[in-house]
Amino acid sequence: MKNDNSERIEKLSNLLEVEYSRSKEDIWSAMEDKLSAPKKEEKKVIQLNLRNWTVAASIIILLGIGSFIRFYHENYSTIAGEQYRVELPDGSMVDLNGQSSLQFHPYWWKINRSLNFEGEGYFEVKKGKSFSVVSTNGTTTVLGTSFNIYSRDANYEVNCLTGKVKVKLPGGAQTVITPNQQAKLVNNQLEVTETNAAHSTEWKDNEFYFTRETIKRVFREIEIAYNAKISVEADETTFYSGNFKKTENIEDVLTIVCNPLNLKFVKLETGAYVIKSN
Repeated sequence: MKNDNSERIEKLSNLLEVEYSRSKEDIWSAMEDKLSAPKKEEKKVIQLNLRNWTVAASIIILLGIGSFIRFYHENYSTIAGEQYRVELPDGSMVDLNGQSSLQFHPYWWKINRSLNFEGEGYFEVKKGKSFSVVSTNGTTTVLGTSFNIYSRDANYEVNCLTGKVKVKLPGGAQTVITPNQQAKLVNNQLEVTETNAAHSTEWKDNEFYFTRETIKRVFREIEIAYNAKISVEADETTFYSGNFKKTENIEDVLTIVCNPLNLKFVKLETGAYVIKSN
């Protein structure tokens, strides 16, 4: 009967590929050398894993940089009674009227010239790829031109000063206007009329210019220009036409608008104003 060491040698000899012509002592020694030798394959696996982690880390870093470039944005806004000029990455300029805001992606600008805008602003766009101004009530798209956008509440109006402007509503309706044309949202449709587009930018010089505009919008603009509170307790659909400069005293301006329409204003203790019929 074979002893334990002999049985172990015979069972392992095939795996170790050791010839039986050698002595048992040589076989046992060879077996121990094989068992004690470092496992090179495990090192390869570890090295491979390290390379995988390096590649994964690089991908994560690149994705992070890409996301930053794509989604980083800058915001600009004005309060009532304030005007501010913004220069875009390509040198295009935007003049913001009071209570207006815009947002754009500066590092993505060369790929997509698009910004979000609400309020009133005058745009001077450098020639280049398509330039889009996205507002709640519509989108204005140009290549290189100048125009004024009014997008407040349910109102949307675009006046073209130079070049061509495409105006599109969220529902899909669209039109193209040229210098001295106006596209205005009326009953959920775009109405195009001939106009003196320069009048639409007179707010830049602290002037008011209204052509058959509802008193609701007229007093809203005065409210924004003076950072005041004005409520209307009269027929808000009454139309007003006129132009005048912004003065130091809001009550002078209210008088200019109210008198020809047989209206009056009342100043409350809070400092707010109420517009009433005489």
